[in-house]
Amino acid sequence: MADFTNKEEILMNSFMYIGGSDRKGSLRETVEQLIEKYENDSKLCGGAKMDNKECLEVLYSMRKDEKLMKLKAVDSIKTDIQAVCYVNSEDKETNIVVRGSGGDNEAWQENTNLAYEYETRLQKEFGNAYKKWNEEYGGID
Repeated sequence: MADFTNKEEILMNSFMYIGGSDRKGSLRETVEQLIEKYENDSKLCGGAKMDNKECLEVLYSMRKDEKLMKLKAVDSIKTDIQAVCYVNSEDKETNIVVRGSGGDNEAWQENTNLAYEYETRLQKEFGNAYKKWNEEYGGID
């Protein structure tokens, strides 16, 4: 997997909270489409209640990062957990970005369940996606 800087990791994590971030295809195209959308829309743009200024700050920073702009979203899951599998268009390395659980109550329930369960439902769900992506795209350590 590609070695991302701390800034790139934070950008990708923040990006997962922006509506439309789980689209398949070129990350560059998705970022450009979202910039166009949120420059002209005053509604909140993400699940973390980020305002458009914050969302656009993330998107503008991503646009400037050539390493991130080489990524292509090839698959995703979005249920009670959100994860996107990205493949670098040049070296074909695979990266997965995970958002985690959806709401506050669910996140707390998952944490509580870890006290007495070996593996929670969301962990199993992500594990199945990880296995599928590793078989299909490889390169995931």
